[in-house]
Amino acid sequence: MLIIEVQKLKTAKEVWDALCAKHKKKALTVVVDIHHHMYEMKCKEKSQVHMHLETLARMQEQLAGMGVGLPDTDLITVILGSLLRLYRPLINVISMSATHVKVNLMPDKVIESLLDKFEQLGIEE
Repeated sequence: MLIIEVQKLKTAKEVWDALCAKHKKKALTVVVDIHHHMYEMKCKEKSQVHMHLETLARMQEQLAGMGVGLPDTDLITVILGSLLRLYRPLINVISMSATHVKVNLMPDKVIESLLDKFEQLGIEE
């Protein structure tokens, strides 16, 4: 119990440092779990792409709020790698377009492009 752990400490600084250390360990566990889950996620159905992408974006926001969000290139890799194989041609188009106009892909623009294309193709619900 936390009160028992801090009761023996003499100063407010010692109590604060003990609390921070205890919660930092928990925070690291949460960060590891979220990263692991993001890398493992796969969109299993065509009709769930929007929800899948929103979930990944929400997880990235959660990590960013903890100061440890994925770098843009890693997040884009996670997003594109989590889609069904039938989207490979679309992924290639997005990638080649960015290369052709010499721009760096940004996660929000990738998600926006995917959702636009899915809508055009009638893939979304």
